[in-house]
Amino acid sequence: MVDRRKRNQVLPTSVVQQLERASECGDPAQGHATIGCSACGFTKDVALSCKGRICPHCLTRRMRERATHLVENIFGSTPVRHFVGSFPPQLKSNIGFDRGLLTGSLGCFVEAISHWQRSKAVELLGLSSDAMVYTGMASTQHRWSSTLVTNFHFHFIVPDGVYVQRTPDGPVEFITLPAPTRDELAGIAAHACRLVCELLARRGFWQQSVEGTSADRVRGHLTYGTPRWITFFGAAADSPDFEVDDAADGNRAYPFTIYAGKRIQDRVHLENLALYIMSPPFTDDQVSIDIDGNVKFRPKRSWHEECSEITMTPYAFLDRVAPLIAPARWNANRYHGVFASNARLRKQVVALRNEIARPNPLQGKPANQPLTLSEQRMLLRVRSQEAELPLCPRCQTPLELIELVTPRFHYKNPRWLPPDTPRGPADEPATHETWLVSP
Repeated sequence: MVDRRKRNQVLPTSVVQQLERASECGDPAQGHATIGCSACGFTKDVALSCKGRICPHCLTRRMRERATHLVENIFGSTPVRHFVGSFPPQLKSNIGFDRGLLTGSLGCFVEAISHWQRSKAVELLGLSSDAMVYTGMASTQHRWSSTLVTNFHFHFIVPDGVYVQRTPDGPVEFITLPAPTRDELAGIAAHACRLVCELLARRGFWQQSVEGTSADRVRGHLTYGTPRWITFFGAAADSPDFEVDDAADGNRAYPFTIYAGKRIQDRVHLENLALYIMSPPFTDDQVSIDIDGNVKFRPKRSWHEECSEITMTPYAFLDRVAPLIAPARWNANRYHGVFASNARLRKQVVALRNEIARPNPLQGKPANQPLTLSEQRMLLRVRSQEAELPLCPRCQTPLELIELVTPRFHYKNPRWLPPDTPRGPADEPATHETWLVSP
């Protein structure tokens, strides 16, 4: 059991279970399956994954599956833009521990971005109202920073335009919008700031003040976390790292920030963006243990030489990792607006992704250059409807389940019939490999 005895504190049971599951992921003793080919006799052992919420292997697999779903089934080659919403320091380190506040804050940022898109569309199209203008986006909630410090913020993949349905039963058309200016981004952040403060007030964590504030400032008494009088405002981030200077108007103010990236129109860059926002907190390559038993963590991006590698004790590492584990039955990836599962226009909007020309990332690739993993997955989806089904490396026949063994049950496929004589080379030894995949 993993605990923090030096501080006389014990980690929550759910956190301990997730850490133990991650340490046992891929161990054949915890469960394995044997799959083989009935045509040539090829067999291999499949170590079952833990499907944990902090395991780097399982989170990496989910990252690729969800990114592929976003690219192929939701957006396709529709122009999109990357938005990032961040809280002030007084909220970004603790607001996510309250499910209601985090979910409500996500809705505040979604409403602020959607309101700007609808207003911009009404202005450009000369409409009398935004009743026929629809927006949508996909969001991901991050609980960490590049150095594993608790930092709650949101990533959005937003179509770079709006969907317009001029008649109730008419077709849906996609209208692109110009890039938001810095002032417009600051207005989006200010709108989200006011909505979040109203949410905090409804929950009893914020008391509004009318003294010492201006039109673009929100001042009040915040009791969530450390009680204090504080001033918030909205600002546009110059980079996705939220390096925004604090403003002062009689009192020190702290910004809600919004970052907007460049327009993405090709399939390859959209896949890279989806992989980036779906990435896990850390991977196995970033964590190692030195001879003294300390944990060495290498951030994905180094701000300076001192941050290229962080050395900490195992207890300090657990202190950083424990808050990053999402609660059970918590969906960090959500769809909003027309992309929601119960949206009336979802089928028509998703169908529009095929009407825009898709560039072929394999076109013009040298024949002797190896394919990347994403390109292999794309080719596999073209060849077979069951892309996730592994194929025999000898004869390219779909493999079958032979046996499944876990600590709780033992299953053997009664329909499995091994071949009488293997069809491989006579001098080739029996192949028996071990892979790490989902059961």
